[in-house]
Amino acid sequence: MIVTTIIFAVLYMLFNELEDECVRGNFTHPYLDSRQSWKNKWKTPLVDYKPKWYHFGIKMRWEERFPFSTTLFVFLTDGEHLFQWLKNLMLALAFGMFGIEYFISFYIGIFLLGLVKEKFLRKFLS
Repeated sequence: MIVTTIIFAVLYMLFNELEDECVRGNFTHPYLDSRQSWKNKWKTPLVDYKPKWYHFGIKMRWEERFPFSTTLFVFLTDGEHLFQWLKNLMLALAFGMFGIEYFISFYIGIFLLGLVKEKFLRKFLS
């Protein structure tokens, strides 16, 4: 169990570093370059937002490229969010070794914080 925890920790840090490289724009591939990721999240040409039930009252500026491309499936749109998701998965798997309830509660916590951030804290963070 200790070796497995160490492996998850190493992978967590690896994905953290790769996420940072994406943010800094150190990759040339469009999927890994965060400056280009907006093209994978939003319909192009840009179309004004039409409210969707699954945004839970969060108003977007533009129409999504595909359903949930800016929320649940954002990790499919660019490398930064993919590495962020993988890093969180490593933590969840490490917690999950103690039982499935730890794995599930960790992911519920991540989801709730994301929802609170988008709904209530966005105006304070920008």
